[in-house]
Amino acid sequence: MEEAAARECREESGWDVEIEVVVGDLDLEKEHSVHRVTFFIGRVTKEVARWDRDRCRRWVRRSELIRSVPDKFAPIAEAAISKLP
Repeated sequence: MEEAAARECREESGWDVEIEVVVGDLDLEKEHSVHRVTFFIGRVTKEVARWDRDRCRRWVRRSELIRSVPDKFAPIAEAAISKLP
């Protein structure tokens, strides 16, 4: 799962990352099914030249993290904050 997460991060955000910590899982309903998504904390190692530029990416302060995500992701943001150094 860590390899897939790092690959998705590279493709979607344009950042190479080293996955460090599992944050947790979240079940997301989509149409008539439920998708379990696992979230990780990763360390950015470099920016890549090619990535999906239709994606929005931005840095936020730790103190702004919970407010910067949709409500359904707030529990994951809270868990991530508790696991950050």
